[in-house]
Amino acid sequence: MEHSSSTAGGASMSVADQGCFAASNRFSAGCLKHYAEEGWVLLKGLFDVERDLVPIHRNINKLIELKLNQLGIVPVESGDSAQIRNRDFMQIVCSERDKAGEIYRACRHLLPLHVLSVKEELIELACRYIGTAWINYLPYTAVRIDVLGEENYLFPWHQDYPYTQGSIDGIVIWAPLFDVPVGHGHVRIIPRSHLSGLRQVHLADPGNANRNGARTISIIGEERLDEEPFVEAAVNVGDALVFNTLLLHRSTPSGSGTVRWTFQLRYANFANPDAVRRGWPGGMIEGIGFEKDHPEFVVDR
Repeated sequence: MEHSSSTAGGASMSVADQGCFAASNRFSAGCLKHYAEEGWVLLKGLFDVERDLVPIHRNINKLIELKLNQLGIVPVESGDSAQIRNRDFMQIVCSERDKAGEIYRACRHLLPLHVLSVKEELIELACRYIGTAWINYLPYTAVRIDVLGEENYLFPWHQDYPYTQGSIDGIVIWAPLFDVPVGHGHVRIIPRSHLSGLRQVHLADPGNANRNGARTISIIGEERLDEEPFVEAAVNVGDALVFNTLLLHRSTPSGSGTVRWTFQLRYANFANPDAVRRGWPGGMIEGIGFEKDHPEFVVDR
């Protein structure tokens, strides 16, 4: 580990050094062993920025441009920028927040992001890390847009599986569209937590009446997880944090005024016996609540 210290809550904090691998070493024995045992790896340079990510930036910029035009807002950034136009996006946020929300929802359908998600290299990665030849591509391809001052939308400690399901041995590929240094909205993870299996949850807002997916369910005993040793790492544009769908992790607030743009790709295992028995359950994005297929993990139903 690079260094460690203590948090106010008493948990030891470490910035990841072990667990970081060049993308070219993603199938090395050491990388695969770390993923299996610790539940995560950070792959440096998994994506080519110009080829894989700039097309996503340009599509997002088009959405921003269309909303600026709709609202009659004069742009302050160049329309041909290869970087996401954060200042123009924030103009929309400050003018009509719901219109910025429309951009968030539309980002789920960005063609270059879906093209990226089915690239042969990523499918091979999913096959090798899960240990299957039968990949279930989960269709919820999300882009998170985290704005300073809206920390209520950040995810507390959670596992991804209850939200997306698929199979309990699935993987998540979490990647930023800008550099995310530690302290600027990085992800915090509890290593090896995937080995304890699926956690019990409470249905805090099962119908998502508050329009905040991060708060629809909560892990039983969530308040004690801040005392667990955790790992965090800077993730630069082009890098990807790959972790098990059962790994406990949480969002952290950004110390920067910049909008944090990230995307998440998720893959599961059609051949997982539990997934077969349950009929390949869908997730909340498909309108299927966690309690439907996993009532034994839901408390206070």
